[in-house]
Amino acid sequence: MYVKGLDGRALKTYEKTIEMGDNNRAFVMDGKNDTTTYWSYWHDYVGGTVEFEVDVSDVGCECAASAFLVQLNDENCSWNSYERDSVPQCSRIELMESNIWGFNVASYPCEFGECEATSASQTSAWDIDSMAYGPGSDNTIDTTKPYSVKTQFYAEVDAEGTKGGLLRIETCLIQGDNMITLKQDHADYMTTLRDKLEWRMAMGVSSYHVGLENDIAGTCSETCESSNMIIHNLRFT
Repeated sequence: MYVKGLDGRALKTYEKTIEMGDNNRAFVMDGKNDTTTYWSYWHDYVGGTVEFEVDVSDVGCECAASAFLVQLNDENCSWNSYERDSVPQCSRIELMESNIWGFNVASYPCEFGECEATSASQTSAWDIDSMAYGPGSDNTIDTTKPYSVKTQFYAEVDAEGTKGGLLRIETCLIQGDNMITLKQDHADYMTTLRDKLEWRMAMGVSSYHVGLENDIAGTCSETCESSNMIIHNLRFT
């Protein structure tokens, strides 16, 4: 597979690793062709799993590292760059929005072409407890070291084994013997995502600035001069 970032930004790959610098984004592609979103990697996520190992030890309080699924197309939801204040109204699932201080997941069904400002399914590592995630060995997930992110898309299954509706999305953060689980179980809210998750959503990774007040880390004392995210061993099942 291949990734293509924004021109002039830091991005490199080696073996099974993606390393991304500050203020960039890239989509996972089947081939060396970025002329159309058709070449994005499409996967059936319903009843499946996407997982990877990540290192955010260099992603400070005012920066964010993200992995996400989005319903791409070549028109209003393209992979081109957008103006700073422009937010494309595209159905998406935040598999990871994180830095050394916080980790969020969320889904945005974006019915009728309009996305909510805040997702009804947003869940944070802080919702588990204050020591679930952060820098230092006292935390369940110590963000000074790499950890694994495993997202599972649970679906109904009938007696014949046919997949039905989307029940919930569970994201497990795993580091050695430690694990925390973030659940998005607002099935009614996320129901329209079910068909989109079946071969209609592409995967991207990005890095960006979130401001001194943000819903990942809370209040930051200084801006982030640079950040570097490393993702290893991306797997789809």
